[in-house]
Amino acid sequence: MDSGPSKGARRGAGRRERKKQDTRDRLIDAAVALFAEQGYDPTTMEQIAARADVARATVFNYFARKEDLVLGWVARRRVAVEESLNGNEVIRDTPERLRQAFTAISELYEADRVCSRVMVRCFLQCGGPLIANGFDTSHLLERALAQGQKRGDITADVTPRAAAEKRSISGWQK
Repeated sequence: MDSGPSKGARRGAGRRERKKQDTRDRLIDAAVALFAEQGYDPTTMEQIAARADVARATVFNYFARKEDLVLGWVARRRVAVEESLNGNEVIRDTPERLRQAFTAISELYEADRVCSRVMVRCFLQCGGPLIANGFDTSHLLERALAQGQKRGDITADVTPRAAAEKRSISGWQK
């Protein structure tokens, strides 16, 4: 099953925040398991609550809709990739940094192919690309491109935001 944010990220949090995050993680894990077992549509919030061993109302305190559980899983993946990139600041050139980002994404997928396949399907089925505001990972690419410009790897005439949003991706490498 997919793991939650790193323990290091929780270390500085107070007991109450850690407990809330643990409940949130249990709910996401329960949803992922049920989606894998029976599919996205047949899974109910009641079943997710029962699997996570919480009251039905607790599920709604954390996630208003099933879609939000899928987005919570996507957010975990994004955090894991960001942690991987932030943990390795010795990479100097932009192409290597981008390779590292895509390698981290691939490794997450490969670590649990069944879960990843199910959840990508759920993400698409619930309209994820249309509702995923705030879960966009283009900021990772934007940051890598901006750092590349500072190092001189990327031409100055490229706007990192536009390139990250796929509006201007040709001719950005020197």
